Amino acid sequence: MKNTLFIIACLSISAAVAQPEAKREKKTPEERAEIMTSRMKKNLNLTDEQVANVKAENLAFFQKQEAHRLELQAIHEKGKQLRSEHMNNLKTVLTPEQQEKAKELIHERKSRRKNRKHKRRK
Repeated sequence: MKNTLFIIACLSISAAVAQPEAKREKKTPEERAEIMTSRMKKNLNLTDEQVANVKAENLAFFQKQEAHRLELQAIHEKGKQLRSEHMNNLKTVLTPEQQEKAKELIHERKSRRKNRKHKRRK
């Protein structure tokens, strides 16, 4: 039963994420769990006992998901910092011409990556 609920929750989340993002305020894990639980209650005709169990499971899931999101955000920031330090260290080694060439190569790589992402979305 837990696996079924987990799959339903994941599908609902992925459907929500797949939609274009409009400017919206971030909901807390508790709010998202409440919304998911009410949707599941309505769509699956859950009993009161099931609603209580599903709500607890949804809350635990969204709390873990939020913690994971924060971990990923911290890792991303650390990566940006490391790349910045690396580029600053390289600047002390490279000549001005080499630095300019390196900037061009980085810009080209970013634009190719952006074009690939754009083509996949079509």
